Amino acid sequence: MRKLIAFLMMIGVIAFFYFYTDGLSERNVARTEVDRILEHDIDNNYPATPRDVMALYNQMVRYLYSGRIKTEEIEVVLMEQRKLMDDQLLDTNPFDIQLLRLKNEIEYNKQTNKKIIEAQIKDVTPNNYFGTDNNMCRVKVIYYLAEQGRPNINVYQEYILIKDEEGLWKILGWQEVEPFTIISKKDLSTESI
Repeated sequence: MRKLIAFLMMIGVIAFFYFYTDGLSERNVARTEVDRILEHDIDNNYPATPRDVMALYNQMVRYLYSGRIKTEEIEVVLMEQRKLMDDQLLDTNPFDIQLLRLKNEIEYNKQTNKKIIEAQIKDVTPNNYFGTDNNMCRVKVIYYLAEQGRPNINVYQEYILIKDEEGLWKILGWQEVEPFTIISKKDLSTESI
C-alpha cells in the first residue's frame, strides 16, 4: 500500500511540474514576442528604409492577429505601431478609437479562430518611389490568413509611405489591391532556363 501511495504522489508531482512548466513556456512565448517588438527601440533606432518600416510593422501585425496576444499587450503593441505612422494618418485615427476597434477585431478573430500566419513584403525597387524628390514609396504586402473550417485566404495590400520632415519613412495609408506574386531570390535560382 505504501508503494502505491508513493507511486501516486510521484505521478502527482510529475504532473504538477509538467503543467506548471508548460504554462510558463506559453507565457514566455507571448512575453518574448512583445520584448522582441520593444527591443527595436523605435524612438532611438528608427527603421532606415520603407522595407525596414514594413518589416517591423508586419512583425507587430502578425503578433496582434496571431491569436496569442493577451489583452494587456494590445495597447503596448499598438503604441509602438503608431510610431511608424504619419501624423496625417494618426490625426484621422485617434488612439482610443483605434484601440477599441483593434480589441474588437482581435476578439472576433479569436472567436472565429482567424489568424495571420505570415506576411510577405514584395521587393522595394526604384520604381516604387515617387513624389517630390522620391519622398513617397509604395510597398506591397501579402498577408496569409488561416481560419478554422475555411481554406487559407490571401490579402493583398499596398502601403504608401512618406518621408517626414526628419527624413523618417512613415506609413501614410494603405489599400487592398489586386493579387500579385512575390518571387524570391531562391525561386529565381531554382528556375529552369
